Amino acid sequence: LVKRAIVCVPAGEGKLYESFSYQNVLETPESVKGIAATRQWAMEHFLDDKLLMLDDDLRFDFRRLDEPGKFLVATERQVESLFTDIEVQLDKYLHVSVVTREGGNRTADRSSYYEIGRSLRALGYRRREINALGCRFDRLPLMEDMDMTLQLLRKGHPNRIINYMVQGQGQSNAPGGCSQYRDQAMQALSAKGLAELHRPHVRLTEVTTKGAWWAGTRTDVEVQWQQAYKEGQLRAQGIEQKELL
Repeated sequence: LVKRAIVCVPAGEGKLYESFSYQNVLETPESVKGIAATRQWAMEHFLDDKLLMLDDDLRFDFRRLDEPGKFLVATERQVESLFTDIEVQLDKYLHVSVVTREGGNRTADRSSYYEIGRSLRALGYRRREINALGCRFDRLPLMEDMDMTLQLLRKGHPNRIINYMVQGQGQSNAPGGCSQYRDQAMQALSAKGLAELHRPHVRLTEVTTKGAWWAGTRTDVEVQWQQAYKEGQLRAQGIEQKELL
């Protein structure tokens, strides 16, 4: 598994990882800037059809059998089994993800898998077919993962979400990575862009936090994932949504 993993870093930063045990550190071209462009570059240039994108600083936990709303730290073997399962699920689905730890207690009553919902941080794709559909990551500077999920749902492709394990990060907007360029203005621009691209399935909202991201109020979105997929199903049947409004 480690031999297959590739650590993608910005141009000129490969030397920073020389002291680590990573076997495959790949610098993106100088022209590739930001997370959205990096994801799109990977979709276009990686050789394997199945591609799993993992954010940094991820940890995986598994559900307790006695209390499914609580979790225990996953072992290395369990994580490897999870990645194998993602690969298997990609035989049937174009996009596969793992439920988030935050809010994972609210999906405790669901089965080990469910369909249609937000995907983030651990993202599996069948890239060749997605590329052929014309779906892209680089239409927005941020929220590119939400944009991709909505593009695929609206084309009638449900996402598969693994629910027997969860994934999470210790801190939102931690130093490094996207936090080096992400700010409230870019967040607001991306939120408005997502709403424009996916109207009426995305609605702008204001979120106030004390610690996560930027303390205070920021522009965010509310997404109707099921509604977006319903549109995709109708389109597959040759029915435009406006005909039903």
